[in-house]
Amino acid sequence: MAEKIFITGTDTDIGKTVVSALLAGYLREQGINCGYLKLVSCGGDGCGDCTYVRNLAGVPVHNVYHFPLPASPHLAAEQAGETIDVRKFDRAMEQMGNKHDLLLIEGAGGLLVPLTRSLLLGDYMAGQDVQTLVVTRSGLGTINQTLLTLAALEQRGFSPLGLVFNDEHLYAEDDLLVVDNQHLLGDLSLVPVLGRVHRFDSWDRGRQAFQTIGQEFLMRLRG
Repeated sequence: MAEKIFITGTDTDIGKTVVSALLAGYLREQGINCGYLKLVSCGGDGCGDCTYVRNLAGVPVHNVYHFPLPASPHLAAEQAGETIDVRKFDRAMEQMGNKHDLLLIEGAGGLLVPLTRSLLLGDYMAGQDVQTLVVTRSGLGTINQTLLTLAALEQRGFSPLGLVFNDEHLYAEDDLLVVDNQHLLGDLSLVPVLGRVHRFDSWDRGRQAFQTIGQEFLMRLRG
């Protein structure tokens, strides 16, 4: 059965899919049999996140639910005339877990998005045998959002493997705000900072820059 990693974020469009693709690609390069599972995708004609990860990382992908409306999963499902049944998540994790050594599971939006009107994503994942990786933005506003997300994870029994910062803008390497955010959040939360993903103009550059983060991830995963 695969080691399962739940990749969550502090908000929607925070960079979870970019980090998932970079991590999946890195693991594949290390000879690790890795798969990618998107529990719920909302908006568009299909799971764009799955296409992105498959095309760039070259790993098997699967999407359990897709809904056309770009909204919270509970509302997107309702507008499509459906209700999310988490037993489908259970089956997908089991089936992909039997095929891979490591399974990356990406949520939708932030940790506490509602899957239904009575069940939050974080509460569902708390009942699963998963480890957690947290993606957050690099710049202004990240301290509050990150600490709130980490508090919600701790409340549900998670001890995250680490934080990955994703540049939402083009920042200098030594940007004062970004550098201080990383140091402060590492000190306040005691969660390891695995690194920072700079904006990249080609997959090769992004892949090369991610090597250090990938190494840190595997070191934390293997204890």
